[in-house]
Amino acid sequence: GDRNTARVRKENLSGMPDAAPVLFKMSDSKNDFYYFSNQWIQFTGKELKKQRNGGWYNCILPEDINQVKTTIDAAFSKRQQYGVSYRLYNSKKQLRWIHEAGIPLYELEGEFSGYISASIDITDKKQEEEERSLQKALKESERKLHDSLEKSHLIAFSLDRSGTITFCNEALCEVSGKSKEEIVGQYFYECLFSGELQEEAKSFLHSIIHSSGYVNSFEGNILHKEGKSVILKLSSVVLYNAKGQIAGVTLVGENVTEKRKIAEDLM
Repeated sequence: GDRNTARVRKENLSGMPDAAPVLFKMSDSKNDFYYFSNQWIQFTGKELKKQRNGGWYNCILPEDINQVKTTIDAAFSKRQQYGVSYRLYNSKKQLRWIHEAGIPLYELEGEFSGYISASIDITDKKQEEEERSLQKALKESERKLHDSLEKSHLIAFSLDRSGTITFCNEALCEVSGKSKEEIVGQYFYECLFSGELQEEAKSFLHSIIHSSGYVNSFEGNILHKEGKSVILKLSSVVLYNAKGQIAGVTLVGENVTEKRKIAEDLM
């Protein structure tokens, strides 16, 4: 049952495998930790006498201490296993995430003798997790952006870093006379522009990606399937990934053909 009866003699534990990157400690039947493996001492950079009598709690980030104490005390009062994650300063004063698991120990006669706990550094796993959830949040905001643009009268399409179109809305299909199938997956500068405008469009994307995302708008004649003259004015919305790098760009534009025509007629 819950009395995970690790019937182990204490003597065997003093010879714990000190080479493993697992940090061990042991408590007595009064819930005082008295044994700390060499790993634990090296990892925290504090000598044994500073660890004993509850001194090891001082290695923990102050705001996490209470949670660790409460978890260990609750397990102790019921002689149950426990698991707890907390932040700890290592010997280099770096804050590391630790996961600790404790098991109650019993003497051969069945007498409770304290706990053995094993701790490992899970900082890298934690960071991956945070990046994953950030990545999810970014994906979600990108999806919301696309949903709102889908229904918008504004012309909109998204590009990855290489300039491949990953999304376009109906308004772009209308203004270019092409279907989504003919647009998505194509390089935007080849799909939408011709001649020297292709190079201009390419360097427009390049400057967005390489100049920290701040670029003015871009304007030019786009290729229409039936050869109509359509002038688009595009502005960029930059999308970032979890590492803060530019993952892609959404271009939102308006059809300024009429405006430009009126301006020309007035000249």
